[in-house]
Amino acid sequence: MSTTPSDSGKGSPHHQPMIRTSSLSLLERIGKKIPDPVIIFLGLYVLCLLASVSLAGRQFSTPSATGSDITHSIRNMLELDNIRWIFDHALLQNWLTFGHGILGVILIVMMGVGIAEKSGLLTALIRGC
Repeated sequence: MSTTPSDSGKGSPHHQPMIRTSSLSLLERIGKKIPDPVIIFLGLYVLCLLASVSLAGRQFSTPSATGSDITHSIRNMLELDNIRWIFDHALLQNWLTFGHGILGVILIVMMGVGIAEKSGLLTALIRGC
């Protein structure tokens, strides 16, 4: 009695590796098309800046902890005063002090590792050990 793939539940021995190989190659091709995370971040940052330009002057309200409404106004972040505010407050205070300063440490370490990797220092250290 011969067993068919539907009888044994295992499938053809030649068919499964082909599916795994093709799905892994598809995943690899998709992964190679994804840009660097820094490029993604910069693109989203520019998108937010453009959204602030198009929504500038609009107002919305949110409830406060006491139950009363707080009215907020959207500002154009490409105006000179707001660009200064971004560099004076948003970049330093938001990024470097987020999580009690841990994000600033992580960003600096990641930059150092990236520079060491691109310069070949990490490869030289691994080969030397």
